[in-house]
Amino acid sequence: MIAKGKLRGEKIAYKDGVGCCVWYPFTAASDSDEDTGICFDFSTDDIDDFIALLRALKEAEPDKCVD
Repeated sequence: MIAKGKLRGEKIAYKDGVGCCVWYPFTAASDSDEDTGICFDFSTDDIDDFIALLRALKEAEPDKCVD
């Protein structure tokens, strides 16, 4: 497991290819069990697209919330 701030991630080789999972743990930071949480699974083929998307989101102006 890789930890960066509140996020956790793994890269796993399966029979049909390599996949990744990124998640926010359900547990508090002081809890040693961080294996469960809100997660998103994706192929390693998509990592460059995710990096580009996150960089674009970081720099983008936010849309205004309309009630």
